[in-house]
Amino acid sequence: MGQDLHSLSADLYKNDSAATTPKQLYGSDVLGGIWEVGFDLFQDRKKFNADFMIANILNTEASTLPPLRGTFDVVYICHAMHLFDYSKQLAAAKSPISLTTPCLGAMIIGSQLGAKKAFDMHYASFD
Repeated sequence: MGQDLHSLSADLYKNDSAATTPKQLYGSDVLGGIWEVGFDLFQDRKKFNADFMIANILNTEASTLPPLRGTFDVVYICHAMHLFDYSKQLAAAKSPISLTTPCLGAMIIGSQLGAKKAFDMHYASFD
């Protein structure tokens, strides 16, 4: 649904921030229709001006992400890595790294779920 992106966009409009505009915001998910749910929930379709793209973090070559490699100062990834087993988490971690600019200060931020004792959960495959 992009709730964090919707919230950031609303804050930027509210604070009239010149540092970042919604046109500099991008969102990505493996499912395209989920963005429509966010527009309905937040009722901000006319004000919201970020770009959404369908992309599989495990198969970035088959997505719209390759032209954006090395262009982001900040990449935010939230509640995604726990969907994969350990080997796929390692592969998935390379995708956001490839999006950051090769300069001092570029960063990846966000939050993930975890457990004190590691174990595999089995979810439907996104491959």
